Amino acid sequence: NESNKITVLSSQCKHLGCKINKTENGKLVCPCHGSEYDFSGNVLKGPSYKNLDKLPYKISSDGTQLEIEG
Repeated sequence: NESNKITVLSSQCKHLGCKINKTENGKLVCPCHGSEYDFSGNVLKGPSYKNLDKLPYKISSDGTQLEIEG
């Protein structure tokens, strides 16, 4: 089911590496220079021109935790 799919994104903006720490109007927004991304990590507004990195993860054996790998 596509609606249950999990995507884990890096919070590091691809412009100059600032930490993305807020959402506005359904977008992830970098506080440093205003780059915007959708919740799939695709860049919507520059100055960044690269999508956010997707991080590998696994669900714990008991199903209660999401663990970032690597």
